[in-house]
Formats: sequence, structure tokens, C-alpha cells
Amino acid sequence: ERQQIEQQEQEEREEQEKEMKVKQEQQEQEEKIRLQEEEQQRKQKEQKEAQQREEKEKQEKEQKQRLEKEKQEKELRIRQEKERKAKIVEEQNKNKKKEQEQQQIEKNEKIVEQQDQDINNDNEQNKEQKNKQGDQEQDEQDKDYKNVEEIKLPDKSQLPVFYGDTKHKPGDLFDLDDI
Repeated sequence: ERQQIEQQEQEEREEQEKEMKVKQEQQEQEEKIRLQEEEQQRKQKEQKEAQQREEKEKQEKEQKQRLEKEKQEKELRIRQEKERKAKIVEEQNKNKKKEQEQQQIEKNEKIVEQQDQDINNDNEQNKEQKNKQGDQEQDEQDKDYKNVEEIKLPDKSQLPVFYGDTKHKPGDLFDLDDI
């Protein structure tokens, strides 16, 4: 009986040990699975973080490129706008200069026209004044002649011959240029 009890105890111990061993193996297996799952989760997390980093870097790079492109486009637009405005100003200046030159030409033409008109007016006035003056002088001369008796010219034979004059004889008529 005692032997049977010992054997039963032995069997119970062995059963307990076996159960404990199974339990321990099960715990170890669970621990191993848990560790594998944790490792897998850690790897997935790292992979996800790496993927997120890459995505973020890619987005940052794309954004940087986009901003750079926008900046270049803006600079190009600004430069083109400046060139366009400069051309407009240059064209306006050309037109303004042409207009000023045209105005100056017209002004000069008006001045010349006015000067011609003034000269014509002066000439006309001078002509009228000379005519008046000439008429007055003629009137005065006519007046003087009316008061003077007719002067009788001497006979040709009575005109003097200048000393040393070999061309002319007494009574010859001659020009004053010949003297």
C-alpha cells in the first residue's frame, strides 16, 4: 500500500512535472511567439517609419522643386514684364521725341512763315513809303520846276574843251565817263 502510495505520488509528481514541463514549454512557446510578434511589429514599425521618412523626404524634395520652379517662373514673368514695360517706355519716348521734333519743325515753319510774312509786310510798307516819299519828292520837284524858269542850255560850240583832251573838239558831246 505504501508502495502504491509512493508510486501514486511518484506518478503525480511525474504528472505534475510533466504538466509543468508542458506548461513551461507552452510558456516558452508563447514567449517565443510573443517575441516574434514583437520583433515583427518592431520591424513593421521601423519599415513604416522608414517608408514615412522616405515619403516625407520625397514630398519635401517635390515641394522644394515646385517652389524653385515657381520662383524661376515668377522671376521670368517679372523679367518679361520689366522688358515689356521698358519697350513700352522706349516706344513712348521715341514717339514723344518724334512728336517733339514734329512740333519743333512745325514751330520753325511757323516762325519762318511769320518771318516771311513780316518781311513781305515790311517790303510792302517800304514800297508804299517809298512810293509816297517818291510821290512827295516828285510833287516837290514838280513844284520847284513850276517856279523855275526854263533854263536854256548853251550852244554846243560854247561848251568848253578840257585842256589835254585830244578826243574831243569844241562842240562835241561826250559822256562824263570819258572825262
